[in-house]
Amino acid sequence: MKRTAKILVLAAAHFVAGLIVLGVSFSRGMHRFDHGGEPALIDTFSDVAVNILWFPFLPIARATGIKGGGPAEWLLLSASSVLWGTVLYFLFASLWRRFTRSSQTTTA
Repeated sequence: MKRTAKILVLAAAHFVAGLIVLGVSFSRGMHRFDHGGEPALIDTFSDVAVNILWFPFLPIARATGIKGGGPAEWLLLSASSVLWGTVLYFLFASLWRRFTRSSQTTTA
């Protein structure tokens, strides 16, 4: 149960971060559209962050034709965040084990 809770916390953090980055990217893009001007560094960063955080949601949604904010889109977005949470959990756990193992061998 402890592992599942950690994965869900990471998934929730990914979900929230993805929505925040999307909001920043969208609002700054609309501001540039309305007032003109060149993209700032934050605009480029937020666009790249959206592409990273919303992977694999965006390619799957495009391929399946899921769009419009319906239940299928939210379910797919949630599944994408759970996938990210799972991968991050096992990556962090693996790195933690490697770090503690190497620190134990150096102190012994």
